[in-house]
Amino acid sequence: MAHEVFISYSSKDKVIADAVCAKLEENKIRVWIAPRDVLPSKDFAEAVIDAIDDSKVFVLIWSEDSNKSEHILNEVNRAFSKSIAVLPFRINDVEPTKSLEYYIGRTHWLDAITPPIEKHIDELVDIVQAILGKKREEIQATETGYEHANSAQLANAHQTQKDLPRPKHNRRLYGVMLGCLAIMAIIVRWLILNQPTGITVPSTFQLIATDSPAIKDFVNIFSERMESGWSWMGEDKSHWKLPSSAGSLQITLKEKGWYDKGLPHNWLLRDSPMGNFAIEIKMGFLPISNFQFAGLIFYQDDGNALHLGRAYCDEHAFSSCVGDGIYFDSAKSSTFDPANFATPLSHSSEIFLRLTREGNIYSGYYSLDGSTWIKVGDHKQDFISPRIGLYTGQSTVENPISADFYYFKVIPLP
Repeated sequence: MAHEVFISYSSKDKVIADAVCAKLEENKIRVWIAPRDVLPSKDFAEAVIDAIDDSKVFVLIWSEDSNKSEHILNEVNRAFSKSIAVLPFRINDVEPTKSLEYYIGRTHWLDAITPPIEKHIDELVDIVQAILGKKREEIQATETGYEHANSAQLANAHQTQKDLPRPKHNRRLYGVMLGCLAIMAIIVRWLILNQPTGITVPSTFQLIATDSPAIKDFVNIFSERMESGWSWMGEDKSHWKLPSSAGSLQITLKEKGWYDKGLPHNWLLRDSPMGNFAIEIKMGFLPISNFQFAGLIFYQDDGNALHLGRAYCDEHAFSSCVGDGIYFDSAKSSTFDPANFATPLSHSSEIFLRLTREGNIYSGYYSLDGSTWIKVGDHKQDFISPRIGLYTGQSTVENPISADFYYFKVIPLP
């Protein structure tokens, strides 16, 4: 199916571009974004040109990096040459270069330089919907005009001029015109309210999640089936099975962790909801060797993630190790937080884990019975559209063990 929106961005802004893409597609707006939508057999530059030509709205993720990119300038030039609606989404406090100003100098942009970024992405979606709605109504009005003209020509072929019926008002066309006026009013109001103010703000932003009524309880009982919405990262089909003999999703640990790029992981991930929520699992796992780990993960990319789980770390290897225990790790820009809140365990293999997000504070808990929860610690993270799910790995032995996952829950929080 043809796309409606083209997203232009610098590779350094990919996280935000992906967040915009996800939100647009969540609202049933078809998006073209590189490199995801470039076919393997097609020349990259040719694919970009064709995609711009076929789009109705051109969203520019405008930042310090895209501001000085020749590739971005070429894409903007193409969009303007094809009279495509250009919507700059400014994520840094930066003025356009003279070359870019030539194209967007008289174009109003949407500022997204103050947190939370999610609020501005929602506003961007509203504007794109309004623009696309107007274009769809124009197409519909044109088709209605053609129908009216064809009807008149058919009448002329069968009746004389004096026998022609009195013209009738086309109520459908009037309705379309009124709808167009309403949509234009929405766009004009946005343009007035969102003109650049000249106020200087920091060029970086902090994501703070906001409450969202869209969050619903989600439960996947793995003894029954795998619900829709899951996707494997680095799948090795020989290292997982569902259901297992234990009535669970059983994942055999691979040897690498999230920081080992480009290697199989066998993680099971899904998109996270917005707002405050908790994820929870019941897991059967008894690690026996460095540095076997299984549990929950919030994952943005290989340099930005956190995971809460049961693991083994020989206490003689590092001062932060307690042998078999609960570990809560966090990394920002590929730098690990030294606090891992290591908590020793000496119980049976079955354990419950819960990881909550409230704003940009992530808290880890564990329970031995699923009702009494013990807090492990807190990490602060400024994720943008992270994925959530099950994490296993870091086994250093030739015959690694398996982790059994009995259920996965998403629980809304106030």
